[in-house]
Amino acid sequence: MTVIPIRLTKKDARKLDLLVKLGIYENRSEAIRGILHAEADTRIANYMLNERVLRALDQLLEYDRRRAKSPIYIQTKKTAAELVAEGRK
Repeated sequence: MTVIPIRLTKKDARKLDLLVKLGIYENRSEAIRGILHAEADTRIANYMLNERVLRALDQLLEYDRRRAKSPIYIQTKKTAAELVAEGRK
């Protein structure tokens, strides 16, 4: 792992301590990693699902509808944002 020193307000440090005290995380570092991971995934997903991607998806579905085919189903454990981030088509 990489060590990254950060400065927190006392209020934020107390919030981390509360998360640890409640047993949600084992220590401050785990709490920070967990919170960062969840927030980063959310922001990346929101970024990847921008207007351009949504328009392309709408066009694809409209094309498929015109051809009277059934809807497209993508079965994967990854999110659409993760697939796009990997450069898949």
